Amino acid sequence: MSEQIPVEDEIIIRDRKPEESGARWLDIVGGVLGLVVFVIGIVLIYQVFTKATDLYDSIAPAIQAAQAGSSEAGPVTVEAGGSEADDPEVASPGGPSITNVLLEFALKSAWLLLIAFVGCLIAGMGAKLAGAHRGKRT
Repeated sequence: MSEQIPVEDEIIIRDRKPEESGARWLDIVGGVLGLVVFVIGIVLIYQVFTKATDLYDSIAPAIQAAQAGSSEAGPVTVEAGGSEADDPEVASPGGPSITNVLLEFALKSAWLLLIAFVGCLIAGMGAKLAGAHRGKRT
């Protein structure tokens, strides 16, 4: 398909390829889809940071509660031949032990690290998709 444009007694013919408009449409859709995926990744990373802040804010009171629970429990009696003193669970029967609190903290931190990594991958793929064909067409 050719388009004729009159310019001061001259006619300039500009060729357009029919598939060019479809390719540009796909570039626009790919760019928008890439931006949406990028924003999803950024939102996921933001959620990880807010959850990590909540987790780090809650660790000190949990440790203090575990220490208070172990001090209120009093001395633990051990029968001859028993190994109850080695078990941190027995030392604080009224609440969670410090070991449990720290283990839960470590597991939640590892989970948040994994989610942050996935969020970075998603955001990176979105940015790559958004800029995939930009500037390649003339």
